[in-house]
Amino acid sequence: MFIGSIPGDPATAKYAIVQKENEENVLKKQYKMHTGSVINKKKDTIQISNEGLTVTAAVSSEVLEDIQVGDTVTIYGASFMSNMASGDLSAKAPIIEKLASKTVIANTSVDKSKSISEVDKKEQNALNQHQKLSGKVIEKTEDGLVVSGKNSSVYAIVSSPEVLKDIQIGDTVTIYAPMFIGSIPGDPATAKYAIVQKENEENVLK
Repeated sequence: MFIGSIPGDPATAKYAIVQKENEENVLKKQYKMHTGSVINKKKDTIQISNEGLTVTAAVSSEVLEDIQVGDTVTIYGASFMSNMASGDLSAKAPIIEKLASKTVIANTSVDKSKSISEVDKKEQNALNQHQKLSGKVIEKTEDGLVVSGKNSSVYAIVSSPEVLKDIQIGDTVTIYAPMFIGSIPGDPATAKYAIVQKENEENVLK
């Protein structure tokens, strides 16, 4: 979602993920994750359980169309907040990745040559649950980057500042965030909890 600002103003991206070009595993690198079996599903919420821990995520109904109770999924989040009363966790800026269906098809031969590109595609599909903006890094701070794209710029605040070590001014990166929110005219937008992907980098999610 892009939340409006005055035309020409940079947007703000909260909970952003920064990806260098063709970088993989950005989600696993920059977001926290919990994997478990789906125990409850409503129109736009999903609940998983693993060894007594319950995690809830609110996402769009389109993301949940292909997910059923009993499926194994990973919930990625910029952070997980604990409910003091129940001890359950809820994901902030969640991304859902389906790992396995409850129904197993018999006589399916496993293709050992399952290409890495297929794994990459899976991660890219997960990242696509967020908005994205690609561009060049024009400024770097302790906890984020200013990225200038074709028509806009964004200030991306990352969850894992260590990912910034390998990124230099001039690098081409993609910022993923749940939404970009407009700010003061002339200022870059802000993206919190950014996932950053550098060119040709893989496994950013991990």
